[in-house]
Amino acid sequence: GFSSYQWYNNGTIMLSSTSQTLVVSTSGNYSVEVTYPTGCAAVSNTITIYAATGQFYFFINAIGEDSLCVPNGQVVLDAGNHSSYSWNTGETTQQIIVNSLGSYHVNVMDGNGCPGVSNPPFTVANIVNTSAITGSTNPTQYTTQTYYVNPSPGSTYDWNVIGATIQSGMGTNTVDILWNNSGMFSFSVIETNINGCVGEEVSLLVNVIFSSVENVNNTRKLTKITDILGR
Repeated sequence: GFSSYQWYNNGTIMLSSTSQTLVVSTSGNYSVEVTYPTGCAAVSNTITIYAATGQFYFFINAIGEDSLCVPNGQVVLDAGNHSSYSWNTGETTQQIIVNSLGSYHVNVMDGNGCPGVSNPPFTVANIVNTSAITGSTNPTQYTTQTYYVNPSPGSTYDWNVIGATIQSGMGTNTVDILWNNSGMFSFSVIETNINGCVGEEVSLLVNVIFSSVENVNNTRKLTKITDILGR
């Protein structure tokens, strides 16, 4: 160490600042003059402290599982150690328990009075991640088409279709659908995993192309088409 220390701010002597360390709370250009035991003096380089002009950013962490088991699960979110908290849920604690899908963020104040905000927000997603439905989006009327989502071990699948008939596969990830009618239709599936967690509804829009030929008992039957005069 040195025999003595004298700190300066913007070239002005800080009369009471004569220790080896200096804690500052204002911006400025700081330097220190030291004296060696031999009596020789030296001056340090200048360090500039800038005033904070905005808020700081930090991450929200999940304690345990970071995805939600719908409908009865929960996720614990932790904002870290700060002086005060203001979540978009209205809560004011370091940790919150959420049971809804969505985006969560929090504003904080640290021990020095500086504001901070979580960035990016924490998105609580469904723990059941059902894939998109794969299959023909332009089937022909009276044909049977196969549709599926990616399978998950132990999951069951509840398919819902209007304007058509599910011929096989209900409860599984793959179904065969007979398109009885022509036009635009939307059908969907909801997955429930092995733990009873329910996924979000996944839909597919199809445009069934009109056909005048219907397969009846494996024979082709021509459907009579008439005009407005009945011809």
